Amino acid sequence: MMNDLVLSEDGHAIQADDYHDDEDWYETQPGDEISGHGNSRRLRRGNYPFYMLVCVAVVIAVAIGASRAGGSDDTKEANLKATPSPAPAGGPFLSPTAKTSPPTMKTLPPTSLEDGISDFLGQYVEQKYLKEDGSYLLKAFEWLMENGQISTYGHSRIRQRFALASIYYATNEEMTWKNETGWLNDDDECSWHGVTCSGGEILVLNLRNNGLQGLFPDEITMLKKHLLELTLEGNSLSNDHQELRWIGEMTALRILDLESTTLTADGIPSYIGRLTNLEILDIAKADFAGELKGSVFKDLKKLKYADIGGIAFNSTLPNELLNLPNLNALYAYENGIVGELEDFLPESSQILELWLDDNSLSGSIPPSIGKHTALASLSLSDNALTGSLPTEIGQLVKMEQMWVYSNYLTGTVPSEIGHMTDLEILGIEDNDINGTVPTEVCSVKPLAFGADCEDDEDVSCDCCTCCSHPCPTASLDRLQEGNDRRLFKL
Repeated sequence: MMNDLVLSEDGHAIQADDYHDDEDWYETQPGDEISGHGNSRRLRRGNYPFYMLVCVAVVIAVAIGASRAGGSDDTKEANLKATPSPAPAGGPFLSPTAKTSPPTMKTLPPTSLEDGISDFLGQYVEQKYLKEDGSYLLKAFEWLMENGQISTYGHSRIRQRFALASIYYATNEEMTWKNETGWLNDDDECSWHGVTCSGGEILVLNLRNNGLQGLFPDEITMLKKHLLELTLEGNSLSNDHQELRWIGEMTALRILDLESTTLTADGIPSYIGRLTNLEILDIAKADFAGELKGSVFKDLKKLKYADIGGIAFNSTLPNELLNLPNLNALYAYENGIVGELEDFLPESSQILELWLDDNSLSGSIPPSIGKHTALASLSLSDNALTGSLPTEIGQLVKMEQMWVYSNYLTGTVPSEIGHMTDLEILGIEDNDINGTVPTEVCSVKPLAFGADCEDDEDVSCDCCTCCSHPCPTASLDRLQEGNDRRLFKL
């Protein structure tokens, strides 16, 4: 007897046994009964009476004799018709129609391709939501099933296409997407706008400034195994005040960019702390106001770039962030940080860019600033710093741009700044600095140099490009899109 092909739990076709090991199962099946004196029972394997075995032996002997004598053409034709034909292919989600006895309830195959795919997606989504009228999941499922080639797709393509379709329908209800090139057509999803693949697996989803609106769906986790970059910056996304648990599942991520997404949380979501492979984190201007907890950063040992600017934490910077061993760039501007600057200088000697502007930092610029010799970009503007510029600042020989404007700094411009031979931008205006700018500093010939030189009673400068605040050429220009002065751009 040919065994039936059925669908396994992982969607593959397997063979089911043509009988059950459980003898009680046979007791409950209809038919196949024999009469007795007042009772009936099912004849089970290993339970045949001796006289029946003798009868079977006689029948077999007669059949062998007939075979030796040569069978008739009719017998040969009947035998040929009894030969089972190969089972038709049904893809990974659909079993062929059974040709023998019905399978058991445990091994009953899906009755259609749609049922098979629905069962597969049930690993990720509750199936009842696939049938909910008007839901983005139903729309994604219906779109998926419209593809004429879907029966040839493997599990990976089904999973990826459903995840992307869910994101599309969940965030484009008002048709606000700016660029949807390739999306929801039959082409390879790796060719869709913002999608980058390797070996057929999605590695990058970059939908920066693309007009996404609404609740960002949890189905992004269907891509978690291979996704290395998720960039959603500049989209009006929300989480309807629900916890962003899906973030904690995206453990393969190297880059997470949620800048200006209007996602909300009470402080930086703790789930980010589970992304131990993360190298770049940009959550600037997200609605994550609240306590700035160090525990979020404790295990992010690979983090190189962190932008947490524009979020009202109104607290200090935690040591867990400042002491990250591989931190190259830290942007903590407009965070309401309170305390002395010396307490917020990172321990890492690898720090290349440090922006702590627009906070409430006090105290002086400490001489220890000179040990951060890798610094190429420093912004301490719009704080409450006092004292003079330390001569040790001249040890920052790789400095390309430095802003200390709009503080309460005093004293003169140290000649040691002349050691910064790569200096292009220097902003020291809107302070109480006075005296003559040394020729050593002017010899560097910075492209933009702002100081309070409008009145010689303040600063006398022969090489300044701007003598009053604000100095457009020497400012951060953070409010002008695309004109941000940071050295490291995503």
